[in-house]
Amino acid sequence: MNEFDITAFGGSGDGIFDNTSSFTAAMLEIWEKGGGTLRIGQGIWKTGPFEIFSNITLMLDEGAVISFIPCPELYFPVWSRWEGVECYAMHPCLFASGQENISVKGKGIIDGSGEKWWEMYHKKRKTDKKNRQHLKKSPWQN
Repeated sequence: MNEFDITAFGGSGDGIFDNTSSFTAAMLEIWEKGGGTLRIGQGIWKTGPFEIFSNITLMLDEGAVISFIPCPELYFPVWSRWEGVECYAMHPCLFASGQENISVKGKGIIDGSGEKWWEMYHKKRKTDKKNRQHLKKSPWQN
């Protein structure tokens, strides 16, 4: 099976560079070659969401962190299932649809930047609540 390194696709684990295009290019090339392993070396690999295809292994070396950028504009809706209902939902960090034989291995970390997403969520809820205060309550609301 072919092995590829993310740096061969212009990737940088400096914790600053946006590696989205590097991950996308790597996934497409590996898929076109029939599959293989994409090795992610030590470092912080910032990226937006990307799709992973059939017959690909994502191998994270010890000290490797794939850190997803918490920018809502990068996560366009995809057709998915949400709580048993088929619908459009926010693009997941790693996405695969109709694929098979995918694995994620190694001692590295996948960081979805959840804390930042929760901060944005709570800020939006607080703003929405302030914006709705002028609305009258219905008689059946407490």
